[in-house]
Amino acid sequence: MQEQKVSKIRKWVKKLGLWNMIFLTMFAGVAVVALGVVLYTYRKLPLASHRESTTGFPIQAIGIKVEAVEAEWKSSKGNARLELRTAYYPCATIRLAPGNGSGVMLVRFLNHRQEMVGELFSIPYRDGQFVRRDDVNIKSEGLSANVIMEGGYSDRDSYLLHCLNEQEHLWRVCIWQQPEGAGNVVYLGYKTVTATPAQ
Repeated sequence: MQEQKVSKIRKWVKKLGLWNMIFLTMFAGVAVVALGVVLYTYRKLPLASHRESTTGFPIQAIGIKVEAVEAEWKSSKGNARLELRTAYYPCATIRLAPGNGSGVMLVRFLNHRQEMVGELFSIPYRDGQFVRRDDVNIKSEGLSANVIMEGGYSDRDSYLLHCLNEQEHLWRVCIWQQPEGAGNVVYLGYKTVTATPAQ
């Protein structure tokens, strides 16, 4: 039985020809190397986190430098005011590097359809630091400001669907600057609002 198999293989090799076997082996080797090169090239492509994006901070603005922007979803549990309005809401923290500029920073949230939602938040800064403020939606002092939007997802199921649906865009927080004495507004950048189902 074993001899018959060996005999069949020898006949098949003779029929195919030695040179054809060499070329087929070389072709397979080249194909494997090419596949390896392609996979190596794309090894750093984000997979599950491909929805996350940012303009890239720090950003040097006029008179100030935005060091970092962090944005995430929070549960309204424990906050009587927010529990009446929504189950999950977006919030953003903006951090400045020491500077000397004065003016107003404008913050707005965009939903998964890239439509502006909620109000336009205005955060004044003076001499490179945020003016102290302790409102319902804005808490700012020194080099840090925190903004929350009273809206988002009205129930846990809608929020989880947003977290898990990889075809849906993440929400964004966008930031503009209006330096003191300037008539125009300068767009600084954006950061996606991180969606984690564990909350």
